[in-house]
Amino acid sequence: MDTAPDPAVLVYQYIAASTSGDSTSDYSSQLAQLWSGKTLSLLQFIQTLGPTLTSEDVSTRVISLQCFANTLAEVDSAVISKQDVGVLLQFLTSKLEDEKLSSSTLNALASLVKAKNFIPHVNNNLKDLISAVIKDYDPRKHLAKVRYEAFLLLEAIVEKHQDTLATNEEFAECFVNAFIHVASGEKDPRNLLLSFKLNAEINTKIPFQERSSNKTHDELLSDLFDVCFCYFPISFTTPENDPYKITALDLKKQLRITIASQPQFSRDAFPSLFEKLTSTNPAVRNDVLQCLLLCVNNYPAEVLEQYWLSIWDALKFEILHNDILTFQPEADFIIPPNYESLEETDDNKTLILTLVVLNSLIQKLTDSEMFPSIMDTVLQGLEANYKSLVGKTLKPAVLLLSAMGSSSVTFFNRVVDTLFSFEVWGHYIRSDYQEDTEEDKEIDIVLTTAKQRDLIDNLGYVLTAQKLLGVPTNLEIYKDHILIFMGQLLQTSSNIEKSLKCKIVLQLTKLVVLDTFLSADEVSLVLTWFSENIKALIEDSSAKGEPDVLLLRITKSLTQITSEGPEESIQYYINSVITIILPPLLERVSQPLVLSVINQICLNYQFLEVLSIRYLNKLSYEDCDEDLSINLIESLIFSFKQAQSVRPFLATSWYSKFFPRFFTISQKRFADNVYLLEISGSLLGLIVRFCDKTKHEQILHDMIDLFFEGKTLDGFNFEFEISKPSAKISLLKHILANIDRNCSISDESVDSITKQLINLIPNIEDQIIRLEYLQVLAVVINKLAVNREEQVEQILSDLSPKSQFDQSSFELSIWIAKGLLVRVSPRGVAFLNKLLLDLSNNPDLDYCRLILRSFNVLAGDVDVFSNDGKAGKIISGVTNLNVKILYKQQIFEICSPKLISDYSSSEKEEKSEIFLSTLSILIQNVSAKVINPHLEAILPLVLNGLYSHNSCILEASLQTLDTAITQSPELVKRDMESLVKKLVSLGTTKIVINKKVVNKENIRLLSLDCLIKIFTEFEEAKVRGLQVGLTQALAPGLDDKKRSVRKKTTDLCQLLHEMDR
Repeated sequence: MDTAPDPAVLVYQYIAASTSGDSTSDYSSQLAQLWSGKTLSLLQFIQTLGPTLTSEDVSTRVISLQCFANTLAEVDSAVISKQDVGVLLQFLTSKLEDEKLSSSTLNALASLVKAKNFIPHVNNNLKDLISAVIKDYDPRKHLAKVRYEAFLLLEAIVEKHQDTLATNEEFAECFVNAFIHVASGEKDPRNLLLSFKLNAEINTKIPFQERSSNKTHDELLSDLFDVCFCYFPISFTTPENDPYKITALDLKKQLRITIASQPQFSRDAFPSLFEKLTSTNPAVRNDVLQCLLLCVNNYPAEVLEQYWLSIWDALKFEILHNDILTFQPEADFIIPPNYESLEETDDNKTLILTLVVLNSLIQKLTDSEMFPSIMDTVLQGLEANYKSLVGKTLKPAVLLLSAMGSSSVTFFNRVVDTLFSFEVWGHYIRSDYQEDTEEDKEIDIVLTTAKQRDLIDNLGYVLTAQKLLGVPTNLEIYKDHILIFMGQLLQTSSNIEKSLKCKIVLQLTKLVVLDTFLSADEVSLVLTWFSENIKALIEDSSAKGEPDVLLLRITKSLTQITSEGPEESIQYYINSVITIILPPLLERVSQPLVLSVINQICLNYQFLEVLSIRYLNKLSYEDCDEDLSINLIESLIFSFKQAQSVRPFLATSWYSKFFPRFFTISQKRFADNVYLLEISGSLLGLIVRFCDKTKHEQILHDMIDLFFEGKTLDGFNFEFEISKPSAKISLLKHILANIDRNCSISDESVDSITKQLINLIPNIEDQIIRLEYLQVLAVVINKLAVNREEQVEQILSDLSPKSQFDQSSFELSIWIAKGLLVRVSPRGVAFLNKLLLDLSNNPDLDYCRLILRSFNVLAGDVDVFSNDGKAGKIISGVTNLNVKILYKQQIFEICSPKLISDYSSSEKEEKSEIFLSTLSILIQNVSAKVINPHLEAILPLVLNGLYSHNSCILEASLQTLDTAITQSPELVKRDMESLVKKLVSLGTTKIVINKKVVNKENIRLLSLDCLIKIFTEFEEAKVRGLQVGLTQALAPGLDDKKRSVRKKTTDLCQLLHEMDR
């Protein structure tokens, strides 16, 4: 059996460890275990510590008491009896007289008050403890870390004995005095944070009598307020390497909480805050307003009733006499939702917080008996501001009233009745107003003409408040008058007044989207006004050649109407737009801008479905010419994509309804128009991609039957022979490209289709149509021939050309290889390696140039192997692309080392140019991230490429150089002087070879961009000598015919001038 350690040994081990700076926790833990296990009694422990506790050496006494405090913190408090508590309390409070021991004494007292048998009223334990702290502990004599222990002791008392403090007035008063004693004059941020927190807890957990009836409590509350508010506003910067990470915001927030925690602070808080509000520093004003807001939210209505007028008088001028542009009448909110994220030094935040405070004040006082008189006072006080339409304070006054009304239906109703009275706005807005004299008419006309915009803006604030309330109000009484007023103004105001009409449209839109505010007939009326204006504006815009600002505004409003609000309302609005807005637009689809308007308002499936039917009907008419057909199909593609992006939907039903009819119309009406069939195929492909994945197998077989088997399908009136070239193949190209990659057909069908295409393509003379067939072949190999790798390899072998004269076979093999490479097939990689070998070893330069051009296909982007929009899952569950993300990187990694090596070892200039041109094509088609690791090897080729007379090589070289300057500048600086001269030449002097400009606009711009990067990316010392005479050398660029080149040259000259200066 293990023997218990000797307490005396542990004590001396603790002292030794502490003296040498080692850890002492193990020794205090063992002592605590002995005490908790009753092996060591309190008396024995104190006797063991005795010699060290009374040592003449200060450091020994400090460490000894520290050992006692740490042991007490870990001991099981159940072993500390009531008698022990008394002994310990007397022992520890006596140690407060020794200033050197204060830290450990306070720490031990904090542990003691948490003990189970520390009962406040027994032997007056709590009062004696608090009295000793007041009498024997002087915070002014101690460092911050010691003062922190005093706050921790007070915190422990509050947490453990808050019930006693709440019920025993004597103890409570004594504790508050102790807190004031400890907290007074504190400056340390960590201690202040705890001080503010304790102050707030005192105010929430200890009841205070009314200040007027209890002088003692009045004095205590004054002291509690003073001991916190003396720090307001907080001015604090977190010091570097602060271990506690306390920020100014932490202190500000806790101080506000403290000030707002005691309603009886109001007598001192409000006047003091109002005084601070006069500061010119926006950060201080914002701090004051946030504190006021917390006070308004926390103080009871009875307190606010006493001070509301002072608050109102102090705050209203913030709005009345400042610029309120930040509050937009057309917005759906008065208080911006993200205002809290604004900088504390932002003046706009001051205005916003002012409204937030007043908003909360009205909300708290709505049920007060004196609320009617409050409304009277507010309205009467602002009467001079809102009653006249002439004056700078009209809009601020209405903003104030609307903001406060948005939190109280009662207040809002009173505001509405006042504003729409005949004496105020009713004179101009209400249709039931009868003018009495000619003088009234004259005034009316003058004011209406001059102040229409302001009146509409002010209506906007009121409508926003109604929207925020979201319940029926008195505004419904004046609904008809508002509608008639704005409708007449929209219809009759001058067409020159675009801004006024835009404001009216915005507010009419707000009226429409107010939930259940307008009836169905009223919504239809507003949409009819919009429709009439759209018709007139389209005529006007068509003449000008650009969309009118009002047309754009109405279009945006229609999108808002059909996309915001409850689902039930949106469905109704969509139907109304389809019924009222769409028909007149469809009558004018041949006019410019009409389809643009339709595109913007088509945001959902319901609208798209109706639109597709109407467009289909128009496409079927003989009088629908090619230009209109193109516009209609492109509009439908745009609308389909947009509706999918807003709310995805399955297009499965389109395959059985829209698809066959559109397919038939396309191939019949546009049989020879390659572009029309191309965009028709794009639309059909989109529909297929968004059909349910389970339907794709059937769709694939349907298309194979139609195009390759000569079969007929219900609903499809299709004339096509696979043995004869036809532009109709574009339809199949897009459909196959969008079929799910997991769909399959029989191996026999794959072989048959591949054979038919390979036999047909060499005989197609039309270059565009042949390209369409080649892409179909690539898609078939990519998606349908996954299990026919050996057969495809044999096809490639059979097609392998022996010279540049067999271009048809070569072209076929390249597109087959493309289908393989995008899915990183080993057969495709093998073909690529063979192609590189031919490029290196074949002496036939024409054949090598043929290989060079083929890399535009192998490394380039082809639309059948890419999707528009963001990558990711779509609603149909279809994954149509059988493409590996990094296939281009693999091509580059395989080809670039071989091309660099061949270039370096080549002795023939023509062959070197071919290698460099091939590398240039690869560089143009891969990202900078892929190129970066190879920059050091590529750069010599790039620098040589700058002297090439091939535009493609020049462009690729400059793009790579641009990347090198940014990513690896140390590689570029080796021959900087000659590089700069060459870039200046490329950027400012046109190089003409065989009557063709080599350095076209894009190359000149790239050259100038590289120069700008050289002088911005490199340290000034390294480029200092290079700019000498450079401005003069750039002069020809200032006279370049292209504006973009002139501007870029000017930017570079300005940069050089600033460096010289």
